[in-house]
Amino acid sequence: MPEIQTIQQPTTSPEPEEPDTEEEFKALYTDATDGRDRFEALAKAADAAGNPEIAKVYREVSGTVIGLIVDLVAASASAIINVEDAVDALPGGGGGGSMLVQEDADKYLALFDQYLRLLDGLDGIVPDGPDGAAQREVFATLRRLTTGMVEFTKSIVDDDDDDDDDDDPEVGDPEE
Repeated sequence: MPEIQTIQQPTTSPEPEEPDTEEEFKALYTDATDGRDRFEALAKAADAAGNPEIAKVYREVSGTVIGLIVDLVAASASAIINVEDAVDALPGGGGGGSMLVQEDADKYLALFDQYLRLLDGLDGIVPDGPDGAAQREVFATLRRLTTGMVEFTKSIVDDDDDDDDDDDPEVGDPEE
């Protein structure tokens, strides 16, 4: 007698799960430190090959540029996670009922604007080609996360002036 097998349908969730900010920043931090280590290894190889000037450049990139990137990732993670925690602590939690007053939102938006400007400046000093690929990816992820926080912050602002369309004539207005 043949054995009856049951086929289970794959379960799918209606919406993809939102990535965890802390986990994304941990991955960015790891990528940045790996990049720093890679440039240190290149500096050692250049020294061994008798190219001290090239080794000096690699050390400068590793120590200064990528060191700043590592610091930026760590500081950004701390700031963005603090914002998320502050939003979660608001009445109603982070489940859509939370609102920020415009004054607080403006402070967060100014902070995010500074991050975006810093990323623009740092992006210009990343080496072209494969040597800067990891750093460009880190910057792109930081930009995406920061832009997402800008949009999120804008979406939870408590706007008491919901009647912004006072300038539009209402239906049946004699101005038609």
